[in-house]
Amino acid sequence: MTFYRKGDEIVATFRPEEIDVLRMVVTQVSELVTEGLRADPVFERLFPDIYQDNPVAAAELRRYTEDDLKQAKVDAAAVVLDTLDEHTTLTVEQADAWLRAVNDVRLALGTRLEIGDDFDIEEEYEDADDERGLQISVYGYLSYLQESLIDSLT
Repeated sequence: MTFYRKGDEIVATFRPEEIDVLRMVVTQVSELVTEGLRADPVFERLFPDIYQDNPVAAAELRRYTEDDLKQAKVDAAAVVLDTLDEHTTLTVEQADAWLRAVNDVRLALGTRLEIGDDFDIEEEYEDADDERGLQISVYGYLSYLQESLIDSLT
């Protein structure tokens, strides 16, 4: 799968197993956004406090903005779920929503995998058990998907 531009549209072809994985991870993150707890490190990563040194100000800002931010993430995920097909054709606006949703999934998975600046995906994959190896593979796939989407938009 690679995204590419065709006129004013962004297109891609997905295999059934890619569709299954994307639907699963996008749905999981969308559910986490709506039902997640602030104490969850993934929730914290998706909704970081702007005022790290002032918890009162951070809570006040969160009170006014968090619901809208959550809804924007859920809406972006819905665009992915609504448009994902073997032959996906997107408008630029839909591609932008895809980019935001894929980024959210990468942030969530990267947080669970504890990916940092010194993370070597190939080395980590070789040393991983089956479950972690699968998660690392999905993270790598999402990274490729994101890069392909960015390239198609530029």
